[in-house]
Amino acid sequence: MEAKKAIILFASALLLTSTISSAQTSSSVNWPSKPVTFVLTQAPGGANDITGRALAQKLTEIYKQPFIVDNRPGHR
Repeated sequence: MEAKKAIILFASALLLTSTISSAQTSSSVNWPSKPVTFVLTQAPGGANDITGRALAQKLTEIYKQPFIVDNRPGHR
C-alpha cells in the first residue's frame, strides 16, 4: 500500500514538473541556482529509488542543474 502511494506521489511530481517546465516564466529562469537533493527514505534499489533517479535525471535535463538522489533509509 505504501509503495502505491509513493508511485502516485512521484507520478504527480513528474506531471507537475512537466507542466511547470512548459509554462516557465522569465522570473524562474534562474531557478535552481545550485544542486537540488532529493532525500528518499527507503533503501537503494527499490521502486522509490528507481523512480526518484528517473525523475532526477529528467529534471537535470530540463533545468541544466544537478538533481541528486540521497537514500537515507528510516530518515524522517
